[in-house]
Amino acid sequence: MAFEIDHDWQGNLATPRARIGTAAKTRLLIVLCTIWIVLGLIGHQPWKPNESTSISVIKTMLSGNHLLDPTAVGESGIVNPPLYYLSAAFFAKILSPILSIHDGARVVSGFWMALTLLGMGMIGRELWGEGLGRQNTFILLSSVGLIGTAHMLTPEVATLTGSTMAFYALALAKRRPFRASALLGTGIGISFLSTGILTASISVITALVLPLFFKAWRSRSYAIVLGLASLIASPWLLLWPAIIWHTSPDSLSAWWQAQTQLNLPHHLYFLRTLSWFAWPALPIASWGLWRFRSNLFTKPKFQLIITYFVVAFTLIGFQAKSADIAALTLLIPLVAM
Repeated sequence: MAFEIDHDWQGNLATPRARIGTAAKTRLLIVLCTIWIVLGLIGHQPWKPNESTSISVIKTMLSGNHLLDPTAVGESGIVNPPLYYLSAAFFAKILSPILSIHDGARVVSGFWMALTLLGMGMIGRELWGEGLGRQNTFILLSSVGLIGTAHMLTPEVATLTGSTMAFYALALAKRRPFRASALLGTGIGISFLSTGILTASISVITALVLPLFFKAWRSRSYAIVLGLASLIASPWLLLWPAIIWHTSPDSLSAWWQAQTQLNLPHHLYFLRTLSWFAWPALPIASWGLWRFRSNLFTKPKFQLIITYFVVAFTLIGFQAKSADIAALTLLIPLVAM
């Protein structure tokens, strides 16, 4: 570790002050993230009601049934697509010699959260410059709403990963269009196969709206990003519905109807929820809005952040149920700001 020697105004040597390098800061953050993810992940009974439903689905999958149409005991149809449940069943299976089913399955939430934290750090680095991604990761770690949900056995955890990946892809689109295409298509696919249409639609609509409203996004390279991302996302979006349609068209129709049904507006509920759920990201983002108010609609990074938040807040308010966990996606633009 390097030391910086300071001098006082009389020229006397001051106490040496340690200067922590970038690599050391990154390693410290990795240790912090690891501790944060691991604590609360195992060693307790399933939390009701969300985890009880997930455990029921996973046990059914481990018995070889309903692998592509996840159904809990007592439910008559599909609630969520199978990606998160399949990954949880995989972890439960390989960890069964040392962990109970619910603890082994819950490890998958740690896996998805690790990817989310990595993606959030990359967003910060891409939008604000090298060395600043760690701040984004730390703010996300500190968010009150994430502390409980990140360790739950629920598909919304994987959805957050997909949404973070898609947001990072949009931030990366101008500098690395081909890499952004792969990340955008994959992120949309992960979101869709985890919880369905809502969160995938947020990323899709944001990507399409940006060039409509802002000149900076009307470029040939961004058009390439959208085109390639569409090709990459297509298998994620089409294969599973096609299989379910072939095996059980009634189940797919019921699921689609539930996914596209508009509810009464819940925007006021989510505004109240964000006041504590997004702490401390919300006050920091509010300060950022004031600090950069003159550039909010002229710089691409602010255009992305604001557009994503407006689209996400609008769709979640109309389609999501009044549940705190539905606000997870709103953390992404708030932390990025």
